[in-house]
Amino acid sequence: MIILQQMIIFFILMLIGVYSKKKGLINNNNQKQLSGIVVNIGNPAMILSGSISKENIMNPNELLLSLLVAIGIFKIMILLAIFLPKLFGFHHKNYGIVKLMLIFSNIGFMGMPMVSSIYGTEALMYVTIFLIPFNVLVYTYGIYILQKDNKTSKEKYKLNNIFNIGVIACFISIILYFIPICIPYFITETISMLSKITGPLSMMIIGASMLDIEWKELLSDTHLILFSIVKMIILPLIILFILKEMINNEILLGVSLIMLATPVGSMTAMLASQYAEESYPLATKGVSMTTIMSVVTIPFISLITGIE
Repeated sequence: MIILQQMIIFFILMLIGVYSKKKGLINNNNQKQLSGIVVNIGNPAMILSGSISKENIMNPNELLLSLLVAIGIFKIMILLAIFLPKLFGFHHKNYGIVKLMLIFSNIGFMGMPMVSSIYGTEALMYVTIFLIPFNVLVYTYGIYILQKDNKTSKEKYKLNNIFNIGVIACFISIILYFIPICIPYFITETISMLSKITGPLSMMIIGASMLDIEWKELLSDTHLILFSIVKMIILPLIILFILKEMINNEILLGVSLIMLATPVGSMTAMLASQYAEESYPLATKGVSMTTIMSVVTIPFISLITGIE
C-alpha cells in the first residue's frame, strides 16, 4: 500500500528529528527558524512546483469541482464544530480552540508533502485549491472564534493577515497553471529543489517537537483521546464514503483523504499562542496526539475506504 509506505517514511523522518533534537542539532533556539524556512520558503515553493510542471492540466470543470469539494468539507466541519466540543466534554473556555483543531488539519506541513510523494507534483494543484479557503478561513473565522471566546486577548485582528505568503503563492500558482508562460529552467529548477526540503524538514521538526511533550499527561486526557478518535477516524470515514458516491476523480478522492485525515494543524497552536493563551497547552497536545495517531490512522482509513 503506497500510503502505508509513505507514512512509514514520514515516521522514520520524525525519528530522525527526535535523534537530531537529542543530539542538539535541532534545539529550542533554532526550531522556530527551521519552521519558518518550511512555512515561508519550502511550502510556497511546493505550491508553485505544482503549477510549473503542467502535467495533466485540470480543466475548468475539475478546478470548479475541487473548489466545491474543498468548500463543502470546510462547511461541514464548521457546522460540526458548533456542538462537538461540548459533547467531547471540554471546558467551555477551550471551545474555541477545539473548534479550530477540528476544522483545520495539517495540510501544509504534512498534507502537501504526502500528496506530492504519493500522487506526484501534478496533484499539488488540488491541494492549492484546498489551501485557498483554508488560509482565508484560518485568518478570519479562526481568529474571530478565538477572540470571541477569549475576551482578554490583546492581539487585534488584521485583515492583511489573509494576504500571507501561502495565499499569494496559491494565486500565483493558479495564474501560472492556466496561462502559457515559458518559465526559464533555472527558475523552475530552483523552485523544484526548494520544494523538496518541505517533506523531510517538516517531519523532522514535528519529530523534534515530540520531545517537549508530557506523555503521561497527554495519554490520561480522556477528552482529548475522544476528540482524536472522532477527528482522525470517524469523521474522515463518514465524509469520504459520502464523497465516493459523488466523485469519480481518483486523485481528488485521494487528496480529500489526505486533507481530512491529516492531524491537527500546527497553525492552531500558533494562533492560540497569540489570541487564546489559556488554550495553548491544549492545542499543542492536540497537535502531538493526532500527529502520532496519523501514522496508523491514515493507512487504516485508506484501507477501509479503498482510496489509495
